[in-house]
Amino acid sequence: MAHLHINPADLLADVNVALPVQRFAELEAAGKIGSLAASSYSFMGFQMDNSAWEKRYGPEVAARMKEEGVDAAFLTPT
Repeated sequence: MAHLHINPADLLADVNVALPVQRFAELEAAGKIGSLAASSYSFMGFQMDNSAWEKRYGPEVAARMKEEGVDAAFLTPT
């Protein structure tokens, strides 16, 4: 994990701070939530120009999630 705009200490100590897949897998196994999607997506946070995200990447990821039957998404601000 490397990023110019944040201190990575917490993320390096526990990856679930940024991408809590293990915590969600525990909730799924306990029957607290439905099934997880087959895919997880992660993006570099600092972007100077958002036009490619609005026109290409955002819609592509949304389409993939829809194909997988995703009902809800969890966003983490890192």
